[in-house]
Amino acid sequence: MPTKKTNSHRQFVALATSASLVAVSLVPAQTAQAQSPFTDVGDRYEKAVDYLVANNITDGITSTQFGTLDSIVRVDAAVLLAQALKAKINPADKSTFTDVPQRAQSHLAFLQKEGIVFGKTGTSFDSFNHITRGEVALILAEAFELEGNPKNLGFTDVSSRYEKAVAALLENGVTVGKTETSFGTEDPITRGEYAIFLYKLLTTVGTDPGNPGNPGDSIIPKPPAVNPVDNDDAVVTGKGEAGTDVTVTIGDKEYTGTVDKDGNFEVEVPVQETGTEIKVVVTDKAGNASDPT
Repeated sequence: MPTKKTNSHRQFVALATSASLVAVSLVPAQTAQAQSPFTDVGDRYEKAVDYLVANNITDGITSTQFGTLDSIVRVDAAVLLAQALKAKINPADKSTFTDVPQRAQSHLAFLQKEGIVFGKTGTSFDSFNHITRGEVALILAEAFELEGNPKNLGFTDVSSRYEKAVAALLENGVTVGKTETSFGTEDPITRGEYAIFLYKLLTTVGTDPGNPGNPGDSIIPKPPAVNPVDNDDAVVTGKGEAGTDVTVTIGDKEYTGTVDKDGNFEVEVPVQETGTEIKVVVTDKAGNASDPT
């Protein structure tokens, strides 16, 4: 369960959650999958990016590029956060920062009013410099009212300024370090990494930190790709969303497994006759299902 601060001073709108189901014959039909418009979004980032785009939190930098590996600047990170929180933006509101473009003034005004972001000075937000992983930890821990114990940190590059926020993200399963001893505190965060952070927070904590209710993922995962099964095979293999549970149903029997961190699964089954119907269900933590293929 997320570790949250006890005082909730912000009220936002919570989102909703998901899972995946696929039906195949012994030699599975081709899996029908919706194609992401972005050509630079790999498996690691795909679900997070799809979620943010579907919930109108962000778009790509072009129609075919999300900018996954591009560093994100401070003003864009702020706009995405305000939109992720479903903030009630008043277009007439202005922040105190003179270097914030007009498109972002009302977003920064909201975040500034809520005490989520601060400038580099009273009048400068340093809008177009890249935001670091440490700075992102600070604003996300504040926005989602998370707490963590710095004593649990094993990183050597996290100063006292960031340690509570970094501990909060780690303890709530939002991220891990770059290595066992480095969080990458001063490294610029990429758009892909930031998408993952926001996705994990929105689907576990929700957008109402003090009253999360049943937050979750409103995006149905893409069906797993199941490899052809021959009549002498004793396993069903394929690829799916990492960490999901796999259930293979043959007749009235079920056989289970898990998709590993690399997106692969292998479930042992009895050898079947040609033409046997096999159903493969891949279920994420939310328990919803896609249309069968």
